Order: sequence, then C-alpha cells, then structure tokens
Amino acid sequence: MLSYATLAHAWGGIGHVAVTELALDAASSEMPEWINNALFHERVAFMCNEPDRRRGVGLTCLDHENNPEHYIDIEQLERDFDISYDELPTLRYSFVLAMAEAMHRDPERFEQDAPDDAGISWMPGFLPYAMHEDYVKLVAAMRSCRLLEQFAPDDPLRANELEQAKAEVAYHMGILSHWVADAAQPLHTTIHHHGWIGKNPEGYTTEYGIHAFIDSGVLKVHDMSAATLLGTLEIEPVDVANTANPWDEILAHISRSFELVEPLYAMDRDDKLTTDVGKAFILERLSDGAGTLAGLYIAAWEQSEVSDDDIATYLLYESPSPHTP
Repeated sequence: MLSYATLAHAWGGIGHVAVTELALDAASSEMPEWINNALFHERVAFMCNEPDRRRGVGLTCLDHENNPEHYIDIEQLERDFDISYDELPTLRYSFVLAMAEAMHRDPERFEQDAPDDAGISWMPGFLPYAMHEDYVKLVAAMRSCRLLEQFAPDDPLRANELEQAKAEVAYHMGILSHWVADAAQPLHTTIHHHGWIGKNPEGYTTEYGIHAFIDSGVLKVHDMSAATLLGTLEIEPVDVANTANPWDEILAHISRSFELVEPLYAMDRDDKLTTDVGKAFILERLSDGAGTLAGLYIAAWEQSEVSDDDIATYLLYESPSPHTP
C-alpha cells in the first residue's frame, strides 16, 4: 500500500492549472483575441488557485464562507435533509431554506458546532452553487468588456476601465476553473472525502491522506501538469444547452464524478492508482474537468452578447470619475 504522507505534498495546484490551461486551449477558437493571449492565460491560471490560497489565511469568517464552496457531499443530502441531488433547487438560498426546514423538523440529527468553529460541520457543501454563481459573474464581466469596447475606444479613461474589466474576466475565469476542477475530483462529491467512513465491507482505505494523494500526489507519480498534457489530450468542450442557466451541465458534471467514488477507492485498495490504469483514470477526470470548463467558457462568451437594453442598463451605473478632465 502506498504511503500517502510521502506523496501528498509539494505538488500544490498543478492539477488546477492543468485543467485551466487545457480548457483555455480547447475553447480558444470561440474566444476573442484578448483572451487568447499568453499573459491573459497566465492570469487566469494564477487565479484558479485563489480559493485554496484563501484556506491558508486562517480566519474563521473566511473559512465559513469559502470552505463549503469546494464540495458537495451527495449522500448527505438525502440522508440528513431529504433532498434528492437530481432535484436540487437552482438557487443557493432556496437550498439553504430547504436545509433549514429539515433541521427545524428534526434538530437532534445535526451536530452543533463549537462557538469558535467555522460553523460548517453540518453543511453538505455548496459546490454546484459556487460553479453556477461564478459562471453568471463571468457572463457579466465579459459583457462589461463588450460594452466598454463600444464606448469611445480612443478615450484613455475608457481604455483604463476596459483593462480593469478584462482583469475581472480573468478573475472569474480562474475562480470558475477551481470549482469545475474540484468537481472533477470524485472525493469532492462524497461523504467519503478523506477516507471511507461507516460500513466498509470492501476494505477501502480509511486514511485521511487519500484526498491529498488524489489531489496532488498521483499527479506527481504520473508526471501530469499543463506542460506535459497540453497537446497530448484532445479536449471536447461540453455543449451547454441553455447559456443563461447551465445548471443541468453543472449537475451532470458533478454526477459523473460521484459515480467514480467507489471505483477510485477500489483502485487504491488494489494498488492500481500508480499503474497505467490509474493514470488513465486521472487523465479522464482532468479531461472531463477541462471539457466542462471549456464549454462553460464558450457558453459565457455567447451569453455575454450585448443588446441595446444592456447598453442602457450599463450606463445607469456610470458616474463621472473625479479624475476625468
């Protein structure tokens, strides 16, 4: 059996950057020139690891808001809240309300957090909502860029605003990438996220370190990174049927990952993760993440197309700058 501890460090966000770069490459034919820029790609790739960097800050308020965005424990939805994954409400606070109603019906079922805890031990996570919300924020940021490109392109003030708007696009492309890549890793979709819990007739590992090994160590074993994977994987962007609301594609992406929780544990038990079988498994997960992300990038750009109403609405929020001559 592998020693997770010796392999689960020092690889960091390489997998997240790989998914980001693969998606950017796969979506490039549908993106504007300013997005298909090497420096812009670098900015998106830097931002894709920001949600994990936030975890290292160590402030309770930030942990409370940020940490549940990285996962959805699908089994817990029905077990604790009587909510079917396939029938999750599309809006975050509708989901919160449904959980609150379940907790009100049977408060004894839920563990109480210590006063200084981040207050998240009972939460099944908000990963699909993080994906959905950053997608629509990306649409809004892309639309701002389209609008600013139309307004006085030779105006230095507008040019400065456009550069800031493009930075906002890079930010949301990176943050969205993080959530999509997390969802492609099966252990972000299950109560068995850091070792198997409960009944265990198949003898799966209960070691906490398996999560970090899948996140990082196995990539090191197989030498997987953006540098080694670009040009070697053919990424097919997912087709987003409703660019205004890609909820179905988001749930489907997470569901595909969740279906692989037990196969992943079985490969670990049988020492196959470091073999070609394990390599193929991880490559498929990275490819699925990149394909989903590329499809969402393309859909967001399509959805950001500007109408006359968008122009009027945008101008409502304009205000002369004190630096304007």
